Amino acid sequence: MKMRLGGVSFRTPHFLNSYQQTALKPMFKSTLSLRTNAITDMIAHIRTPLYLNAYALILSDGGAAILGVIYWILAARYYTTEQVGRDAAAIATMIFLADVASVNLKGALFRFIPRAGDATRRLVSYAYLVSLGMSLVLALLFVLGGQLWPPAQTILQGSPSFLAWFLFVTVAWSIFGLQDNVLTGLRQTIWVPVDNISFGVVKIILLIIFATHYPTHGIFASWTLPVPFLILSISWLIFKRLIPRQSKPTNPAATPFRLSQMIQFTVGDYLGMLFWMIATKALPILVISLAGATPNAYFYLAWTIAFPLHLIASNLAASLAVEGAIDEAQLGLYARRVFIQILRLLAAPLLIILIGAPLILNIFGAGYASQSPILLRLLTLAALPYSINAVVLSLARVRNQIRVIIAVQGTFCLLVLSLSYTLLLRYGLVGIGIAWLTSQSIVAAFLLVRLRKLPPSIRV
Repeated sequence: MKMRLGGVSFRTPHFLNSYQQTALKPMFKSTLSLRTNAITDMIAHIRTPLYLNAYALILSDGGAAILGVIYWILAARYYTTEQVGRDAAAIATMIFLADVASVNLKGALFRFIPRAGDATRRLVSYAYLVSLGMSLVLALLFVLGGQLWPPAQTILQGSPSFLAWFLFVTVAWSIFGLQDNVLTGLRQTIWVPVDNISFGVVKIILLIIFATHYPTHGIFASWTLPVPFLILSISWLIFKRLIPRQSKPTNPAATPFRLSQMIQFTVGDYLGMLFWMIATKALPILVISLAGATPNAYFYLAWTIAFPLHLIASNLAASLAVEGAIDEAQLGLYARRVFIQILRLLAAPLLIILIGAPLILNIFGAGYASQSPILLRLLTLAALPYSINAVVLSLARVRNQIRVIIAVQGTFCLLVLSLSYTLLLRYGLVGIGIAWLTSQSIVAAFLLVRLRKLPPSIRV
């Protein structure tokens, strides 16, 4: 074998050629084989529906969270803390009313779409109609009764056109919130990040534009204006492209769809989810009622950073519910895999936020960095016990254990609201963090004890 060194050509010794053949080549082949196997294993892991659907949802929430942080950084720079607090409360109220109006059809869509077959279009249409009607009624009651409730008077400050827009977008958001769940039930979660990241980008652009042209409610306007356009585009995709694929008669997972079965499941599960929605969406309303708009701005931005970590668990749990509904015999195996994956995904962001909370909040402004770091750390730590709660409640949904869901969510709601009220008055915003972490931990401890009573095949 010839080699060149410094322009001089010479022949390598025979023993070196032999060494290359006997030692170096097998080593290179072994290294290449290990890399190939690792890539193959990673691709196989990602392609598994249990993980693929969950990762698409996590990508959606992760992208939305990053864009959300950018959004609120800009909002904190362009608007006063009072304007941020007031419009943040209006956004939280809108989402809360729309979620209540959904009567937990989100859970029913996870549970029934994977096996609905030809009835998928009818199931989704029922969900849309019920959510539209309920959200309109609730939004009207909130607006018309606003003069009787002091927090509503603060939130609904504005012209008649603002009130009319609040009504419209509350109804629209009820459908916007259902669409992600329809896509998840159809096992087409790849479209969810497209929808939510587009929403995040557009609302940032609008926020900057409205900062100079519509400062009074620019935050609320920029947040809500993209919603109707996204609803139209995603609805076209769902009804014209994706549902026809799901409705093919050759679908092996299809089972006869009965509206009575869906109603029975929804009514029972709705009460449990109503407790959860009250516990989460009512916190900004509680803060603005007891502490005012400026403290609510400090709370809401810490909440915006911490809550996406909870969504890692809820997204993987949603994928668990979909796959478990298709193959209930593998439910225990799926649950164990999901729980381990949640812990892996939580590790890095947990450490980053716990260590760098003041630096992260300082991006929003010095006031946020001085008021919210302990609150942010407490809200972030709560993602660990919540991961247990999310997985176990997903198991209960697949097994139709509605009483368990109601009992657990009702207990959590009572704990978090009573503790938040008491501790907020005594310790300020830190009290909300203590209440949230304590409530999640108590519920997780109860569920861990209860897991021992489940059959070994479905234990986490």
